[in-house]
Amino acid sequence: FDFTQRLPDGSVVSAERRPEYFPVYFAEPEFGNEKALGFDLASSADRRATLEQAAASGKMLATGRFRLVQEKSDQYGFLVFRPVYEQESLPQDVSQKRGMLKGFVLGVFRIGDIVGFEGKSADYDVQLHLFDEDAVEGEHRLYPSQANINSPEALPAGYRSSRQLRVAGRAWRAVATPMSGTFVPDRQASTLVLLLGLVIATLSAFNLRRKWLQSDIVSRLLDNRNSELDRERLRLQTLMKTAGDGIHILNADGLLVEANPAFLAMLGLNESAIGRLRVSDWEVDRDRATVQDTMQGLIDAQSSTLFETRNRRIDGSLIDVEINARGIVIEGQRLAHCASRDITKRKQIEEHLHVHKTELEMQNEELRRTQLELEGTRERYFDLYDFAPIGYCTLDNDWRILEANLKAGSLLGLERGALAGKRLSSFILPEDLRIFRPTQDRLIETGGPQSLELRMVRHEGAPLWAQLDATSFQLADGATGVRVMLSDITERKQITDALEERRKELKCLYDIADLIDSEASLDKILQGSVELMPSGWGHPEIACARVVLEGRQYQTKNFRETEWRQSAELKVRGQRSGTVELCYLEQRPSESEGPFLSEESALLAAIAARLGEAAAHAQLTAIAAEFKDTIIQLNQRFSLAADAAGIGVW
Repeated sequence: FDFTQRLPDGSVVSAERRPEYFPVYFAEPEFGNEKALGFDLASSADRRATLEQAAASGKMLATGRFRLVQEKSDQYGFLVFRPVYEQESLPQDVSQKRGMLKGFVLGVFRIGDIVGFEGKSADYDVQLHLFDEDAVEGEHRLYPSQANINSPEALPAGYRSSRQLRVAGRAWRAVATPMSGTFVPDRQASTLVLLLGLVIATLSAFNLRRKWLQSDIVSRLLDNRNSELDRERLRLQTLMKTAGDGIHILNADGLLVEANPAFLAMLGLNESAIGRLRVSDWEVDRDRATVQDTMQGLIDAQSSTLFETRNRRIDGSLIDVEINARGIVIEGQRLAHCASRDITKRKQIEEHLHVHKTELEMQNEELRRTQLELEGTRERYFDLYDFAPIGYCTLDNDWRILEANLKAGSLLGLERGALAGKRLSSFILPEDLRIFRPTQDRLIETGGPQSLELRMVRHEGAPLWAQLDATSFQLADGATGVRVMLSDITERKQITDALEERRKELKCLYDIADLIDSEASLDKILQGSVELMPSGWGHPEIACARVVLEGRQYQTKNFRETEWRQSAELKVRGQRSGTVELCYLEQRPSESEGPFLSEESALLAAIAARLGEAAAHAQLTAIAAEFKDTIIQLNQRFSLAADAAGIGVW
C-alpha cells in the first residue's frame, strides 16, 4: 500500500516525503476506483487548503475542479470533505478541534455525470455551462470541459439564463445559452428552453444534494458506531485502571498476557513485564509445574477458585496475597482471569491481634484469680492492688479517678490520694486526646473492653508512652464505672523507634550500593547518592546533602550549608579527594552528636567509603582503557616496523 500523488503531466507516482499525509484508505465501490487508493489528497495545495478549512470549521466543504486519478473520460471532477472528530461536541478553539480530528468522509463527484446533459444539448438547442465563482483565475469553468470559455462574461452575446448555486461552501453559477443558429424568434420556445434549463439545473442540484445527504448519513452512522465502541473501550479501560485489586490475565503456560496498574504496582513492575514474565517469576509457595497444572486445570474446566499464597516483589520482598482465579475465553483463546489482593497488612494485624488477645486473656485470667483472692481477705486485696506492677485506676462515669494504686500514682507523678477527683484526660497529651475520645465513646456504646496506646504527661510535665486497657463495671450505687490499667511502654516505643531508624539507615545504604553496582557513570552514581542520602536520616524532610570530589560538586536541590552539619572524608585509593556532607536546614532536638545520632555518623562514613571505592573503580577503569589503547598502538607500530624491515613475525 503506497501513498501516491499526481505530477503536472498527469502521471501518478509515489508521494514525496511530507510531515503529514491524507491518503484514501477506503473506496466504495472499489471497482474502477483502484487508482484512488493510497492517493494523498494533500499533495495538491488547493485540496490541502480545503482539508484544513474543513477541519478548522467542522463543516462540509468542496474543492475546485481537477482531473480524478481514476477518470477515463474527458470531464472534470471535484471532492466534498466532511470532517470526522472523536466526539460530537466540538470546542471553539481551532487547535483543540484540529487535535480531535480522526479523518474525513470523502465524496467523489464527476461533474459531467451530475449534469447528465452530455449529448442532449442538440435535442433542446440549449448549451448548459457551469462555472465555479470561487475558483482561482483560469479554473472557473466546470462544464463542459472542452469549451474554451472560462467565465460567464466570455459567453457569446445574446439571450441567456443564469442562476447561482451553493455547493458545499462554494458558489457555482449555471448558465443556459441557445446554440448558434438554432433559435428563431419564438417567445414560446424560448420560454420552454429557459424552463427546461432551470428544471435541469434544479434536478442536478437536488441530485447533488441527495448524494451529499447520503454521505452525511453514512458518516453519522460511522460516527455513532465509533462513539459506541470508544465508550465501551473507555469503560473497560477505566474499570481496569481504577480497580483496587490487581487484575491480571494469564495463558495456559502462565505467561502474563494483561495486567492493570494496581497489579503492576503491587509487585513493583512496569508494563514491560507484560508478555515477558510468567507467574512462576513471582509465585513463592508453589513451583512452576504446580502453578502451570493449576492454571491449565482452571482454563480447561472454565472454573474458579479462591486461595491465599505469597508473591515476590521485584525488590525481593514478599507479600501475602489472596487470589480469585477463573477460567475465561477471549476471542477463542482460553485464559485465566486473576484478581489479586494484598493481604499482608491483614495477616500482620491478625497475628498482632492474636498475640494481643493472648496477652489480654492472660491479664484477664490474672485479674480473675486476683478477684477471687481479694474476696477472701480485704487486706490481701489492698496489698495486691496497691503493689501491682501496672497502674490501676477506678473511674466514675465522667472518667474522674475514684481510686488508684501506687503504680498509677508513680506513673502519673502524684500521690494516689491526690489523684482522686482528677479527670484521666488531664494526664493525656492534648495531641492524643483525638485518639482517647473515640475509645471513651466505644466503651460507653458497647460496654466491651477497649485498649489503646497514647502519650501521657506526668504531673511534673515529664512525658511517657502508656497502654490503656479499659473495662466498664457497675458501681455500688448502680452507676457505670470504669477500670483502667496503665502500662508504661516508653522503653518499648523507644526500641521500636530505634529499630525503624536502623531500617532507614540500612535501606539508604543498600540503595546506594545498588546504584554503585549498576552500570551508571560516576557522575550519575554521585548525584543519585546525594538524592538518596536524606532518606536515611531521622528528619529527611529538612535534610540536604552534598558530595565534593576533586572540585566537582554534587548536591540536592535544597542544599545549603548550616550549623547543623555532618561530614566525612571521601578517600580515593587512600588519598583524600573530597567530602560527603549532610545538613539539617532547621534546628532539631539534641541527640548524641548535636541533632544527629552516632549511628548516623557511622552511616555517613560508610557512604563515603562506598563512594570512594566507586570513584577508585572509575579511575582504574579509565586507566585500564588508556593502557589497552597504548598496547594496541604499540602492536600496530611493531607490525609496521616488522613489515618495513622484512622480518617475519610468528
